[in-house]
Amino acid sequence: MIINNNYKYEPLVSFDAPIIPGIGLGNIKLSTSLYSLKDWLIFNFFSENKDNLKAEVFNGIFLNYTISETVEIIINVIDARIEKIGCKFGYKGTFINIKPGSDIYELIYSREDIYINNGFLLLRKSPGIEIDIPANFEDIEDVRELPNFTIERIFVTSNK
Repeated sequence: MIINNNYKYEPLVSFDAPIIPGIGLGNIKLSTSLYSLKDWLIFNFFSENKDNLKAEVFNGIFLNYTISETVEIIINVIDARIEKIGCKFGYKGTFINIKPGSDIYELIYSREDIYINNGFLLLRKSPGIEIDIPANFEDIEDVRELPNFTIERIFVTSNK
């Protein structure tokens, strides 16, 4: 392993940065290459781990890096690029005044373009945002039938 001795640590994530549909969050952008994160990853895994970084592999083709239990970076190992970025409680940045910890009714009753697909709330006018629905509500098909719950996680994905 080659360690860059000239690397000067800087936090990768800004926990106050806005959540931008189809673009990114925490000042991390979708499609960023794994290679461009190399020095930061090496520093955290083999030196001081200032960002409380954890890693796991799932479905055989995704690397999931979790930073301070708050931000998830999901990298597709086939093309070695960030495919999805998620945030949980503790993240302070917002998307239309919504963040993890907000009540879902704040979003449901302020937008007409919300629908449910595969366990996520999606927005037609803001593609690239996925809001987790708790597992016990996944059978509900009409957004207006959802009970109020606290948003636990928001993902930013590509607009494709």
